Amino acid sequence: MISFRPNWLQLPSHWKASMLPKQSQSQRYEGLSEKFLSSPVPKILLLAGTDRLDRALTIGQMQGKFQMVVVRHTGHAIQEDVPDEFATLLLNFISHNRIGPHGIEIPGLRRAPQSTP
Repeated sequence: MISFRPNWLQLPSHWKASMLPKQSQSQRYEGLSEKFLSSPVPKILLLAGTDRLDRALTIGQMQGKFQMVVVRHTGHAIQEDVPDEFATLLLNFISHNRIGPHGIEIPGLRRAPQSTP
């Protein structure tokens, strides 16, 4: 008997989220919200109007552990449904949080005027 083993099974023996059928759909993503919340970097979560948060993300959002934006009138693929709005949201987030080794300035990005005390 000849057996065929696909090449992708010979690649890394350990994946971040296994896609093998031995796991149920819910087991596949177990603990993912906690990993997201424990990351020490600024985080943004873009949600379609119909998406819901699990318990860990709901608590994390109430504690201010990440910025959440609900994008209305979109499906699950926000970046495809409203690409301009998606890009603007990400650019504003990156610019506001000065992400990068020394932070980055994004020319042409409209910002709200800063008030001085």
